[in-house]
Amino acid sequence: TQGNGLFHLEFFPPGKIKKVDHFSTDHGLSSNRIMCIYQDYEENLWVGTENGLNFIGNSTLGTDASLIVYTTRDGLPHDAINVISGDNSSGILIGTYGGGLSRYQDGTFTNLSKREGLFNNSILHILTDERDNLWMSSNQGIFMLEKSQYDAYFQGRADRVHCVFYNETDGMKSRECNSIGS
Repeated sequence: TQGNGLFHLEFFPPGKIKKVDHFSTDHGLSSNRIMCIYQDYEENLWVGTENGLNFIGNSTLGTDASLIVYTTRDGLPHDAINVISGDNSSGILIGTYGGGLSRYQDGTFTNLSKREGLFNNSILHILTDERDNLWMSSNQGIFMLEKSQYDAYFQGRADRVHCVFYNETDGMKSRECNSIGS
């Protein structure tokens, strides 16, 4: 939502709302302005806000939910989270507004920015293709990071990456790639 926190609707039977839970800053959420939501393979919810990354254990919403808030104090490169996506292992990828890309795995954030070769530090959307390459959008165009490049970087075998970027010279009508929805 744009300021009202997180809502969880439970349907039973299909098409009929049985229960509505509301989760907000009153329950520990870092902000009521929700930017993105991702459910991992263990059914945990990751909620990106303008003030951090929120982990809600096993999708249990309500006042007794298991909630952890991650911010720059915990290793994120920026508190404004635009997009959350799974990666090719058990980690998650976090696209930030101004801090680049972060990977969270085994309790640790590993950050990738322009300094290490990322094309842009404002990641608006992330898609993974059939080869596990990452395609990301920004306000300066679309760029691709090959699987071998990000694997080497996130595993500590490389200190730089090379992105291939696309903009008007490649046939795009505009380099602006703001993403709403998926």
